[in-house]
Amino acid sequence: MPRAEQSAAALLRYVLLPFAANHRAYTFFVLTEKSILEEIAIASNVSILQLNAPKQALLRGIWMRTWLFWKQRKCKADLIIQAAGNCCADQSVPQIAFLQDYQNGDLRTNKIALQMMRDAVRHASAYLLFSNTVALHLKSFGADAASITLLPSMLPALTLSASAIDPSKTKETYTGGAEYILCADAGDLDADELKLLLKAYAQFKKRQHTGMKLVLLGAQPENNALTLEIATYRYRAELVFINAVSSSIEHALITAAYALVDVGFSGHTRFHLLQSLACAVPVIAPRIPVLEELGDEAFIFYEARNMEALAVTMMRLYKDETFRSQHIRNTQSLRAQTQVPSLFSAFNTLFSTAAKRV
Repeated sequence: MPRAEQSAAALLRYVLLPFAANHRAYTFFVLTEKSILEEIAIASNVSILQLNAPKQALLRGIWMRTWLFWKQRKCKADLIIQAAGNCCADQSVPQIAFLQDYQNGDLRTNKIALQMMRDAVRHASAYLLFSNTVALHLKSFGADAASITLLPSMLPALTLSASAIDPSKTKETYTGGAEYILCADAGDLDADELKLLLKAYAQFKKRQHTGMKLVLLGAQPENNALTLEIATYRYRAELVFINAVSSSIEHALITAAYALVDVGFSGHTRFHLLQSLACAVPVIAPRIPVLEELGDEAFIFYEARNMEALAVTMMRLYKDETFRSQHIRNTQSLRAQTQVPSLFSAFNTLFSTAAKRV
């Protein structure tokens, strides 16, 4: 799935569906991919139209501008939320554009990103962002500052509170009681990203001789670009593959993890990283602009795309329990100091204003 569509799917799963479940006055009609249909049962006020877009880029673009455009018009919505950076040319219905830096590049020179922002300013009435950097670019293209909503970077813990989860039971169920490092979006990683993670984990295991396992959530050993490599991987027995799970199980896995590791090369924010921060679970993350905006206290950074740097960071976290404990305290302090408005209240205001109901 392309990066922008991964981000759109995450927005639906982590934010929009919980919002719909708690705001029955709204009726949602979601155009979505089959891969995330299992998440929809959370709310009875959500209807689904399954999409089967062409895989080829050219045909996909034509499909977006014709068939998808027609389907949106047929819904007769009061408001359209355009994820994945798409914008509808029809301005008869107000629309919110959800934008991120999907390529992790210099936005000043990224032609696709610049065109995406120009289209948003031309067609959208409101903008949903994680990054202040993207907000500044939107403003330079003429976007009204009042129409920009920055999502809270410290999301509330979703689904279940940490106190309602038994970490020991979670570890016993999935890793035989062993501590584990969790990669929560392993199913979205491409071959290069997964290879970097496996090489770094191998270096970590070789030098530490620990029973620490690596849990790959959303992935299967026989259904990815590294099937042969995984079959002969030296530490294959230490890898735990868990296919798609419910949001409550994912939350339990995050809460019980020794640490969460992220290796995504793209620049968009992954929601599970924010959920980890909410649960005070250490996050090993690449030093990329959108995460740097949250500060060094939020993440344990390593040099992006650097396998050795990732391995060393894993070893430091494992060897120095004082360092890990201090990082957890820093995260808890950061969350306590951050004045985060209710995410649902922010959405309620945004939707009502964009739909011109207030």
